[in-house]
Amino acid sequence: MDTTTAARVDDSDLALALEVALIADRVSTGMLADGLTARRKSDGTDVTDVDLRVERVLVDLLRERRPGDAILSEECGLVGEDGAARRWVIDPVDGTADLLAGRVSWGTHIALQRDGRVVAAVVTRPVLGLRYWAGLGRGAYQDRTTADGVVRTSLRMSGRSYLDGARVATFVDPESAGEAVLRDRGLLADERPDVIGDLLRGDLDALLDEGGHTWDIAPLSLLVPEAGGVFAGPDGGPSCDMEWALSAAAGIAAELYGLLRPRAETRTC
Repeated sequence: MDTTTAARVDDSDLALALEVALIADRVSTGMLADGLTARRKSDGTDVTDVDLRVERVLVDLLRERRPGDAILSEECGLVGEDGAARRWVIDPVDGTADLLAGRVSWGTHIALQRDGRVVAAVVTRPVLGLRYWAGLGRGAYQDRTTADGVVRTSLRMSGRSYLDGARVATFVDPESAGEAVLRDRGLLADERPDVIGDLLRGDLDALLDEGGHTWDIAPLSLLVPEAGGVFAGPDGGPSCDMEWALSAAAGIAAELYGLLRPRAETRTC
């Protein structure tokens, strides 16, 4: 973990990322009782009124608080200057299909990039009352909302040091080559409602994401290393703008990357 002063996230930026996440959860959960309206997008995925409302609220807030920053969001695209030194990346509702199906595995993804590097990240699971967050050089944490307030705990990924018996979750097409090799090796984890949380808490050993966009992947590029794991894009580095990413326990990351990367097909998001 890089803890130099220059690398560490600014306190006000981290506080704003957490504030934005709380507001997103309040907006999204506040709309559930009224039912959901959805339409099919040109790419074949659904977008709901919750996606659009959360995005509008967050973009407006960030433009007010950080007028010089660019914003990249799933539904509205880029707001502000292309190539800006500072850019917020937002997925207003990650897991829209899960939201529509009444499952709990959806929430908001937020990341702040500074010169292309993610320095603050938050992933929320509002139905579960959970938020996972990290600041560059600050570590990674879980905030759980309870009746008595917020309980904060440190996140630490699995300490597994050998690949046999590892539990690897996937966000991939079931017919992908990566899924096939994991299945053949007996490494596929069982389905679970909170994959990202289980990964960051050490209940899973790795996560393979194929086909995700920048707003899906960006938070993990910080959360994973701050929780003691390894995040690797297709080039082996921390890139989050390609549609392939491996998040893994440090002890198995190199071997698992070597197993999966040759079977991946990627393109720029």
